[in-house]
Amino acid sequence: MYTQNRANNFSAIGEYILSNNDIDTTPLKYNIIEYTTPTSSLMPVDITRHGERGTIPGDTIDREQSTMLRFILDENLDVYFNLLAIQEQNANNGYSNDSLILDIQNNYRSSIAIGTYQNCWIGTISPIRYAIQEQETTVYVEVTLNFLQFKLDRV
Repeated sequence: MYTQNRANNFSAIGEYILSNNDIDTTPLKYNIIEYTTPTSSLMPVDITRHGERGTIPGDTIDREQSTMLRFILDENLDVYFNLLAIQEQNANNGYSNDSLILDIQNNYRSSIAIGTYQNCWIGTISPIRYAIQEQETTVYVEVTLNFLQFKLDRV
């Protein structure tokens, strides 16, 4: 049995907001079954005071600007072809003003947070992968998403 664009517990529904409508993509909601929020690190500053060395919190927070997302594919592979078209458009422009908005949901499919990747572009699209669990087939691709900013808001 082929499962069409199905998401499991603690999934997210993504929606691309394209700044440039030159590409003809099917309007889709993207089911994402694996994602990570970006890492942020407060960088320490080394100090020496009265002969003792240590660190104190610095004034710079480094934020990760790349993450991996796993998109579930539909039976007609519209999701896959849309991702390829978006990647091609970014390559032709050399920049991206696109956004990806994730509606992060819990086990009961209730929204718990909204994540927004701004100025995002698709770096890598994996081969199409097929996984079978308990007589259900899930078809997905892994995408490396690069971005300038990420914001996570509680719903």
